[in-house]
Formats: sequence, structure tokens, C-alpha cells
Amino acid sequence: MLGVITLNAIVLGAETYDSVEDRYGDALHTLNDVFLAAFVVELAIRIVACWPRPVDFFKSGWNVFDFAIVAAAFLPLDIFT
Repeated sequence: MLGVITLNAIVLGAETYDSVEDRYGDALHTLNDVFLAAFVVELAIRIVACWPRPVDFFKSGWNVFDFAIVAAAFLPLDIFT
């Protein structure tokens, strides 16, 4: 997952350059979606690992932080466009 986080950061950084966005925008957006899917799958696995009490997942502050970051990625925020 550390590699996915690193690659996602690189893609997000590349999206901030207009020339890169113009040339590779579709590919960057697709990669972003793939990374988000990986983060969702990872969260789901970690929540299911807490079975039969999946609510125990949220007892860790880091887990709550991870969940909030991934959930925020689904918010329709276009404040910079």
C-alpha cells in the first residue's frame, strides 16, 4: 500500500501541471480511480478483519483517519475549477 500511496501522490502532483494535464489528463484520472479503488478494497479488508465486531475498526484513530480520507475522496468538490 505504501507504493500505491506514493504513486497516487505522484499522479496527483502531475495533475497540477497544465501541460501534463492537457496531454495525459485522461490517463491520470483513470489512474486516480484505480488508486481510489485500491484504497477502498484495503479499507474493506481491514473492516472485515475485525469481524464479528466491525465497529471495532473505528476504535483506532489511524483507522478513523484513513476512513475519513478515503470517504472525502468521494465528495463532489470542484472548488479549484
